[in-house]
Amino acid sequence: MNSMTEYEIFNHYPPGFYFKESYWFAVFHPPRDAVEVQLVGTFTEWEKHPLNLSPLKSHKFWYLKLAPTQFPIPPSNGDPYKFRFHFENDNTWHWTQDPAARNLENTSFNANSLVTITDYQWRDQDWRRPGWEYYMIYQLHAKRFSNRNDLLPLNSVEAEVQPYIRELGATAIQLLPLNAFSMDDSWGYNGVFLYAIETSYGTPNDLKQLVDTCHQHGIAVILDVVLNHSGNRDNILWDIDREEYFSGDTDWGPMFNFESDVTRHFLIQNLLYLATEYHIDAFRFDMTHILHKGNQWVNHVRMPGRASGWNFIKELRHRIKAIDPGILLIAEELPDNWYVTDSYVHTSWEGDHHGPFDSQWSDAFHDNVKDVIKGAEVERLQQALTYLGDSWHDSLNYTESHDEVGNSNQRIAQVARDGKGWNSSQTAATITLLARGIPMLFMGQEGGEWMQFGQDGHAPDGGSWWNHRLNLNAYENDPRQRKILAWHQKMFAIRRAHQWVFAHGDIHIAHVHNDNGIIAFTRNNGQYLIVLNFKGKVFYDYALDVHGFYKEIANTSWPVFNIFDDQEASRGGDWHYPIHSVHIPAYGAVILEHY
Repeated sequence: MNSMTEYEIFNHYPPGFYFKESYWFAVFHPPRDAVEVQLVGTFTEWEKHPLNLSPLKSHKFWYLKLAPTQFPIPPSNGDPYKFRFHFENDNTWHWTQDPAARNLENTSFNANSLVTITDYQWRDQDWRRPGWEYYMIYQLHAKRFSNRNDLLPLNSVEAEVQPYIRELGATAIQLLPLNAFSMDDSWGYNGVFLYAIETSYGTPNDLKQLVDTCHQHGIAVILDVVLNHSGNRDNILWDIDREEYFSGDTDWGPMFNFESDVTRHFLIQNLLYLATEYHIDAFRFDMTHILHKGNQWVNHVRMPGRASGWNFIKELRHRIKAIDPGILLIAEELPDNWYVTDSYVHTSWEGDHHGPFDSQWSDAFHDNVKDVIKGAEVERLQQALTYLGDSWHDSLNYTESHDEVGNSNQRIAQVARDGKGWNSSQTAATITLLARGIPMLFMGQEGGEWMQFGQDGHAPDGGSWWNHRLNLNAYENDPRQRKILAWHQKMFAIRRAHQWVFAHGDIHIAHVHNDNGIIAFTRNNGQYLIVLNFKGKVFYDYALDVHGFYKEIANTSWPVFNIFDDQEASRGGDWHYPIHSVHIPAYGAVILEHY
């Protein structure tokens, strides 16, 4: 057995049992007073030929490093295994799953971890992580995305990459958490085995195949990760050493102990593993204020932890960016706190003064746009569109997310003013995709979905929430819903044609009229003019403080987008004309491009 150093463990080797660089490694943190640690499995004939791990000087980790020929039986993919340990004056062996197992039978303490040998042949060699202006995000839950097949969730999503997601126009998918959790039905925010893929969703290779397929069709993949807390059931780290791994408590489960270098190693190496093993392009971090304020009495903290996680997320950023600076780091920092995405903050890690994240979900955008859609004064949109942060990519804009339409029945199609939910789905897409920053839609918006993304109980159309899948066939074929989908496809296409302009270019509020329900704004020094009408009056020759030669490139009252065959208000899209006024459909949108 070759000796390893503390430095090597913390900087180069993740926890778990795995094959790397012609050797098998086992890296495991038992309780501090363990005096013997072993690896057992079918490759040791279990207790017949156990493999002893050696402790580092600090006894924080035990490890082994073996060539394949040094095993009693060479490990094979899928072989069950466990770690076991005992204490001084106690010869009773305590058996445990590998908390960093790459695959497992299930999350029960009595179940086995499974040997995972990387054998996937990637086909995305031409893929490069894109510039952030490229991102037009489609957030989805793997299990509840599509009702069009009986495949495992990861395979089902892959089946919809082409043609559905690609033809929609999204350039990135954001997957709700995929790490293994207790039971089979969850949003994924109760993960307990962070290195393993949820078994009810598919295998590690299923996730790789999904990512691979996305990349081959020009679609980036974002993983939602949960580092602010752990799950309450089948919590393997809590079972092994709760004092080391946890400090403090949240509304959803115990808070990680950011004071512990063992815990920081476990979490940081997890993200590095996901980025490299699965070719992940970006990460969205759940409820990030707990990561840096969890030692205080803040929202959702039931008991503060011993230490702030600020240095932890600064180090995490540094280690991820060392893999690829293009990996996008997104915070769910609610309410908005633009400091976490600031270009220069009070502390540095290895000379990097940037805030720990590159972008954050904009609460100001969501709340103000949603309130206007529900009936608030249109001038509230000025707050939504006003640039926040010190870089264009700081603001990630959305009008629906899993939280906003799952924790309460707040689908746009359900809550829009005057019962105009489907029309409002079109205006919401317009402002989200054509505003400055990075846009995101939640699955179903593109079809005017009205059903809550619920948690339990029964769905309005019968059955349970967990059995409800989006009816993508209706989105594509229903005479009205397909017009909502067509409008979303058009908005994606307009933005994609000039990605940098819409992501980075300036934004100017040209006109706001609360009584009329009208707002108009321009992008990129007047290159694009976007006019939105949130009320029911049709306007002809509506005066705006915008001048120049413009051509209509999209209008919700055109037949291809006109959901209810409402009165058309358009000058047509075949020519440029001098703008002094515009025709504006009721509950609609007009987009014009400067000549």
